Amino acid sequence: MKFKGWITLTGTLLVLAVTIILLRTYQNTVPAYETYKVYEIGETIQFGNYDWRVLAIDGGYALVLKETVITRQPYHHSQQTITWEESSSRNWLNNDFIDNFSSQEQTRIRETTIINNSNPWFGTNGGNNTTDRIFLLSIDEAIKYLGDSGMMTLGIDENERTANWPELGVHWWGIFDQYNTARVAYNASGWASWWWLRTPGLYADIAAIILTNGDLSVHGAAVNDSMAGGGLRPAMWISR
Repeated sequence: MKFKGWITLTGTLLVLAVTIILLRTYQNTVPAYETYKVYEIGETIQFGNYDWRVLAIDGGYALVLKETVITRQPYHHSQQTITWEESSSRNWLNNDFIDNFSSQEQTRIRETTIINNSNPWFGTNGGNNTTDRIFLLSIDEAIKYLGDSGMMTLGIDENERTANWPELGVHWWGIFDQYNTARVAYNASGWASWWWLRTPGLYADIAAIILTNGDLSVHGAAVNDSMAGGGLRPAMWISR
């Protein structure tokens, strides 16, 4: 009886061992389903050593905007006619700034087709579309993701640019609306900072900016302006 019981126990253990092996084999052959981190639009996340604001979600990717401004960085290193495609800021973001991320983090940064529209009010040519991993927001994207009051569209008609400072409304240089607060950014020291958009301004040697109080200047500033307090606010699509 003891011998028979030993055989039964041995058989049971053998069946159990085979079952475990088969289960492990099955688990290794079944493709894993994609799982995404749960991000909410408007929340702040950490990626690399920086904080980023989530602006949009597209499937397994999130569009993020750096919370703080990288100060004393011009749009372009010299005052000249320039487009985003040829700007030193584009080169710096995609060849220097990107090195602040680990190789694993860099694999999560998606190459994106960047649409470089002309200035919506003044018609200044935005140049060729580009393919970038890191970029600056355009005027259109700043309106789309940070709030659209309708004033940008209204201002296409020059006759509508009639507001007087400090009124809310459409000014000759840009807009001041209820979404100013959403556009305000700060530097690493906590001071409000103006930041570049990639869209050209009034002329081709000027680029649009967001001012320290959140005004969107369609007119813009000279591309080599690196005055204290202003700079770059990178954006990118990252995998979740």
